[in-house]
Amino acid sequence: MGVSKLALILFLFLPLSAAEQRKHQASISLTYLNSEQAGRALEQLFEGDLRVKKSGDAIILVSSDELTALTKALSLISRIDLPHISVPTHFFQLGFTDCERIAAQLEKLLSNETAEFTLTPDPRTNRIFLIGDDNLKLKVEKFIAEAEAEAEAANANPDEVAS
Repeated sequence: MGVSKLALILFLFLPLSAAEQRKHQASISLTYLNSEQAGRALEQLFEGDLRVKKSGDAIILVSSDELTALTKALSLISRIDLPHISVPTHFFQLGFTDCERIAAQLEKLLSNETAEFTLTPDPRTNRIFLIGDDNLKLKVEKFIAEAEAEAEAANANPDEVAS
């Protein structure tokens, strides 16, 4: 029973308790992913917006105020809880540019793509995580290389940029 088939054990939009009235939760059974590793990765990606609890073989996702983090997490899980060979994942380490700014620019640039993709910036490591096909990977690599080259040149020659 995989998430890709929407094998959600339960999907609640109910408060967990009186003290957590604005929080929402979803419980998911993972087929291919290690639930502990997936839980840690989701907490890192959605820092502060999502808590992950382990319940047997399932993980329980608890979002803070909005359903946005919960929805994104469920979408991400449905796309990566697959046999290892079929998940096209890529990481891009940035050195001179801000990963959140670059990810926002890439989202705009790739918004007309027919292939489905997910871009997730990780500001703590200044990396971008891409789930998408090799064609998208090449486009993202090219965009990042150009942005990094411009930023590196600007850092090396601040007087030239100012003029």
